[in-house]
Amino acid sequence: MLALGEIGLTVDYFYSLTPRLFSNIVDGYVKRENRQNQRSWEQTRLLFFSVLKPYLKEKSVTAEKLLPFEWDKIKVNDTADFNPDEVAEIIRKQKEFWAKADKTRKANGKFSGN
Repeated sequence: MLALGEIGLTVDYFYSLTPRLFSNIVDGYVKRENRQNQRSWEQTRLLFFSVLKPYLKEKSVTAEKLLPFEWDKIKVNDTADFNPDEVAEIIRKQKEFWAKADKTRKANGKFSGN
């Protein structure tokens, strides 16, 4: 089980979590694992490039050109595909959903305020 094994939550803590809190913990765990994986591959690419560089005829080759990764293509400013109105609508729906969930939990006496 992800919660008790990989993430390392205790049974009592796991059962005290709301679905939203658990989802946030899992999201954070996945992001951390992805960053660690990416960092490891970046180190491998740098080592690979450093070993090959003396033997490359073309001196303008970079590590990114020699061994490209998917995350190299992602740019922080690539927001042209996002429609601000659509994003605002998604956020509004999410707020409504969680407000309703919190209201239901509070009515059932299970709301911890987290």
